[in-house]
Amino acid sequence: MEQLIKDVQVVAVQVADRLAELLLGHYPILQESLRNATEKVLIDASQTALIKLNEILSREKDPFTLNEFLQQWVNKLRFDRFAKAIEQSFEQARNPASNWNGLKEEIYSSMRTWYRETHAISALASAHEMSAIMEAYWNLSAKRFVDNCCMISDKEILGILPDAIQDQMYQYIKDEAKLQVGSFCPVKMRI
Repeated sequence: MEQLIKDVQVVAVQVADRLAELLLGHYPILQESLRNATEKVLIDASQTALIKLNEILSREKDPFTLNEFLQQWVNKLRFDRFAKAIEQSFEQARNPASNWNGLKEEIYSSMRTWYRETHAISALASAHEMSAIMEAYWNLSAKRFVDNCCMISDKEILGILPDAIQDQMYQYIKDEAKLQVGSFCPVKMRI
């Protein structure tokens, strides 16, 4: 989350620098002012975004979802665990090529044991079920959190950046000391 904010800041400063180079190539003081304004805005916007992201993170700590995909995730995890149990049953079979009925009985016995451990009324089965639900919820909430991080950084940083930079630059223009003739003279014309 914090790395995302840092990455957005770095890219935004790079884009602002490049635009300033292209548009204000002959006005280095103005370029530097634009860079400073961009950095100031990014610092403030990043703090706001981090506060909002931390609020979302604290909400995600309390398991809750109305998302219909949670049951699909739970079913997928159950199926994956079932498929793994079948694989293990075949891997543990002692002599698969010699006797079909013996192999069938070994697989049947292994799967029956697996089913009792994971689905019977017991503490172990309840733990398996809770584990599947928790893992499914984690997968769902992690994806949701990543989406929220991207949306908030887009809205709270990139969405406000142009207007906030413009406001900062208006403050620059209002400052008489910065508006001396030398500030806006092209590099070639400076004495």
